[in-house]
Formats: sequence, C-alpha cells, structure tokens
Amino acid sequence: MPTQLHYGNGYWTNMLGKDARKMTLEDRLHLLLSLLIFLQLSLTKVLEFIFTSKVNEVRTRASIFMAHRPSAATDEAKFAPQVTFRAWQQNFPDSRKYLGKTVAAFAQKIATEESDRVINDPGLKVKMKTLTLKDIQSFLEPEHIMNMYREHAPFTCKKGKKGVQLEPEEDKDWEDDPNLPDDEPDKKWNIPQVPEGFTRNPEMAVMISIVALSFTRNRATNLLPLILGLFFKISVSLVRLSNVLKKEYPMML
Repeated sequence: MPTQLHYGNGYWTNMLGKDARKMTLEDRLHLLLSLLIFLQLSLTKVLEFIFTSKVNEVRTRASIFMAHRPSAATDEAKFAPQVTFRAWQQNFPDSRKYLGKTVAAFAQKIATEESDRVINDPGLKVKMKTLTLKDIQSFLEPEHIMNMYREHAPFTCKKGKKGVQLEPEEDKDWEDDPNLPDDEPDKKWNIPQVPEGFTRNPEMAVMISIVALSFTRNRATNLLPLILGLFFKISVSLVRLSNVLKKEYPMML
C-alpha cells in the first residue's frame, strides 16, 4: 500500500490556484464535498480510507482526530470523535437505536476483556494448601481487593457505579447486633465518600457483583466465598441474616 498520496500540493496548486487556501472554511468544505459527489464516492469508502490508510499525511490527521487531550476545556475538545457522535445523535434521531446497539456491543467487548483479565489473575484465586497468614491479611483489606478489581476492570467498575440515581433517604439501620458490645466503634473502610444520587457508596456493591460474575465464569477465581463470609462476619449478625432469609425465603427455613 502506498505511503504517499497520488496527488500532492503541486497538483492542487495548479488546479485551484495559489489562493485556494485563503477561501473561507465553508467554501473549502463545499469544494471538498462537491468533489466527493462529482467523483461518486460514498462517505463509507472515504471514512474507511481515512482510518485505515498507511499514507503518512492521512494517518497523521486521523491520529490527531483520534487523540485524547486531557487538558482541553470541554469533553468534546478532549476527544474530537464526540463532536461527530453528538451530530449523529442530534441530526439523525432514527439512527439512535443503532448507535446504541453499536455502543452496547463495544461495551460488552470491553467488559468481556476485563473479565478475562480478572479470571486469569492468580492473585484472585485462593488456594487453601498454599494460603499464608500474609495472604489472609491482604484479603481482609477491602481497599486492597477493590484496587485489584479497579486495575483489571476499570470500565466495568466505573460504569457499574453509575447505577440508578436515587433520592437520599433517612438512614435506617438494622437492630442492634447482639454479637457486638454497644460501645464498639464503627469500622472505617478507606473508600470514597458517597457519590451524589446514592444513599450508600456503590463501590463495594459493584465489587461484589464483579466477584460473583467472575466466580460464575471460573470457580477457581474464588474470592466470592471469602468476601461474602467477611461481609456477614463484619456487617451482619446471625440474627440479622436469619431474619432476612425468613422474610425473603420463608420456605427455606
């Protein structure tokens, strides 16, 4: 495949004159699109060529378009494709459902790749024969476990936290835990504050969900029993657990 365009600046200077670049932006765009129509080129072919071309000048411009600029003032300025995506949504409403399907399929691909990284991480597989006290201590640090999942599944963790925005309500705690003394201080976990729209910090719930899904894909990724056991031990007494099970599953008890 060629690495240079067949028609260079000299060709277009002869065809359009030296002052062609001094035309207004709108006139230059009309000139470009009129040529595209005259040559009977579809936008599909043009866009495919732009983003797959090995021509240096074309690839440079495509790379600039796809680059992320974290210091820019707006989201669209940070990532130029958002301008195109917004235009598609606003000007072609009948296509929004197909855009949604495309985004959903891409999101599923990312989530699957992240899930593969999770289930293939030996650090998330508890082997009782080689389990050490140091391992147990690390597993008992919620922030340590959450950091592991944030590293392997950043997209899943971030999107899982979006959730459904709820109106904050009065905090209703369980009855006193009979297994704990009344004067025991609350346990403090090093996790971020509650985001706006949530009554609880959703990060732990997201982590539990990811752990559960990982366990269903690969039983060797078996932090689920350990984390659930930790949760019930720290947060739920046997009386509380029994009351919940009686209420939700009366036929089981």
